[in-house]
Amino acid sequence: MLQSPHHQRSPTLILFAAVFLALIVGFLAPRPTFVNDMLGGPSDFMGTQVLADESTLKSSDTSPAGTPTTAHPLVKVDFYGESLCPDCRHMVMDVLEPLFSNGISKLMELRYIAYGNVRGDLTKGEKISCQHGADECKYNRYINCAQKILDNDQEKWFPYVLCMAEKMSELTNQADACAEKVGLQGSDISTCADGSQGNELELEAAKETGALDPKHTFVPWVVVNGIALGGAFEDLDRYICVATPPGLGRPPACSELPQSLKYMRG
Repeated sequence: MLQSPHHQRSPTLILFAAVFLALIVGFLAPRPTFVNDMLGGPSDFMGTQVLADESTLKSSDTSPAGTPTTAHPLVKVDFYGESLCPDCRHMVMDVLEPLFSNGISKLMELRYIAYGNVRGDLTKGEKISCQHGADECKYNRYINCAQKILDNDQEKWFPYVLCMAEKMSELTNQADACAEKVGLQGSDISTCADGSQGNELELEAAKETGALDPKHTFVPWVVVNGIALGGAFEDLDRYICVATPPGLGRPPACSELPQSLKYMRG
């Protein structure tokens, strides 16, 4: 039976209504938030953007400053260096130590891979020689052992490394005192360094240093979330702060521009 013109429905009108309804549903649906990989995505430090649940980010907005949260992973900082290297001493005392004083260290997960510019390939069983002599090989093992003994807890092992840097010219007499400063006996570290565990840690450091991509061209060599900083290692605090989204416990130091960066570099 044919409908009267009054009851006939225009196909165009029906299509318009369907499209309008779809737009309304799409607008009301929860939308994901884009988070750049530099801010802790699952791939490299910088690159393709990934999706993050908006509620995950908002859940951390009330975090106290300087307190890491489970909503965002800590920024991974890998420091490749040498125990008797003057530039690595600068890295420890002038770049890293301030981060532990101003709260930025709470945003990072720090590792010190003490090996550096070594001649010979330990991974092939070759005899090695360290850049600053046999003592450097010895104290590299000390640093690697200290991290292992102290469960890789940077709040515990960094004061030891800092002491080693401060006493670099007199470690023969001061290494044990540095160990005691973090609640260890000097023999705890020397036994590890001179034994099989020290050898294993040294081999691990050799493998990891050799696997760097790009290869390191100097030390200190700093890698943040898988990306090498090269000559920009002194700006490590900026990279850590940038890699931590707002609302996830950035300390006030992240908002303070260092004097060295207030003006263009020549």
